[in-house]
Amino acid sequence: MLRRVLMRRAYNAGRYEAARRHARLLLSKPKEQALARSIIVRSYWNEKSFDALMDAGSRWDDDFSKSYVALAQERLESIAYGASMSPMVERRLEKLRNSQPQPEEPIEWDSNYIPSNFSQEGPRVWFRYPQGYVYWDMPEGFILSDTHTSLLCLTAEILLRPWESSTRASFSEARVMGERAGLSFSAGTD
Repeated sequence: MLRRVLMRRAYNAGRYEAARRHARLLLSKPKEQALARSIIVRSYWNEKSFDALMDAGSRWDDDFSKSYVALAQERLESIAYGASMSPMVERRLEKLRNSQPQPEEPIEWDSNYIPSNFSQEGPRVWFRYPQGYVYWDMPEGFILSDTHTSLLCLTAEILLRPWESSTRASFSEARVMGERAGLSFSAGTD
């Protein structure tokens, strides 16, 4: 019972190595085995240690471990981890890109000055990224040129990081302190 409590406390505190250490000691107990396996598998997942997850999870024949092993395999083969797409996925992605709206005045991706990748047509704001465009329909009266370039750089970084390293450049201009208070949610960028 104490080992189970220690394992859960360590896992909930984000101390995954300690949680796995306690879980391994519970693997031999039939009543604790399922929970111990799930702690081991999920802790590796949370650490993005997909190879270790596959190694541990493939030894067990339960559906939970198998599902995480399949997810880890998919992650390791995904584009974000450097693998290339299959031709079928590439064709589907290209078809999807071609079906999306395009700005009337196309712009080329500029990795040197990120704010130049934004444009406005009526209420719609376009953002050019290396593979295409993203757009937002803004409220009436919105004027893109009134938006500080630091906010545009932050938007680009949130959308493209870690796949496009040029967005991580330092912001070109400092913002002047405003008169109104604001609340900033980091969205995980920190």
